Formats: sequence, C-alpha cells, structure tokens
Amino acid sequence: MKGYDLGKDRSLKRRSFSVFVDNLPHNIDSYGLKGIFRKARNVCDSYIPSKLGRTGKRLGFVTFWNEGDVVKSIKLFNRSIIRGSRIKVCRVKFDGGEVVSRGKVAFKQLWVPKKK
Repeated sequence: MKGYDLGKDRSLKRRSFSVFVDNLPHNIDSYGLKGIFRKARNVCDSYIPSKLGRTGKRLGFVTFWNEGDVVKSIKLFNRSIIRGSRIKVCRVKFDGGEVVSRGKVAFKQLWVPKKK
C-alpha cells in the first residue's frame, strides 16, 4: 500500500501502529509527547486523554506509520525519565478492528479491560 498520496484523497486508509505510554508528567501535552517520540521517527499522531488511568497516573498514546518505529520507540523510551517521571512504554493491546490514522474514535477501542 505504499506510494499513494494521502493529501489528495483523505478517504484512503493507511495502517498505523500504536504504543501506550504510562506515568506521563502533568506538564506535557500531546504536542510535547509527539516531539519527544520523534526520535523514534515517523510519528503519525499522539493523544493524551483528560482522565487518569486506573492507577491514578496520566497516560497517552503515540501512533507510528511503521511497526519498526514502534519497536524502536519501546527500546528508546521504556523506563526512561521524561521531565522527572519514569515512563513505561509498551505496544497497544488491541482488541478489535483496524486502527485508522488521525481517527480519535479509534483510541476508544484500544483499552482492553483486565480479565479477573
């Protein structure tokens, strides 16, 4: 699916890959998160929900165009310290259909409830 122009026809869908970021500092926004993760290259989007996670920590998602960049971002940033907080980065556990880039609705499907 490489070689098509997303600028001319936004209805084309391109597969993207996401990571989950836990324990984000409170003084970072989605633009700052995207800027930090650009070290891993090809960042598509970043999203920080307004609500805290189950553990009371701030969390976020970063979406990449390539699966290789997901692996690189996990190696670079997992257990690293960003603005005084030790973050955890892992691959999104996805349960459902395909993630569409720039679709905020897709992020609602990314959380998989813990099985008891």
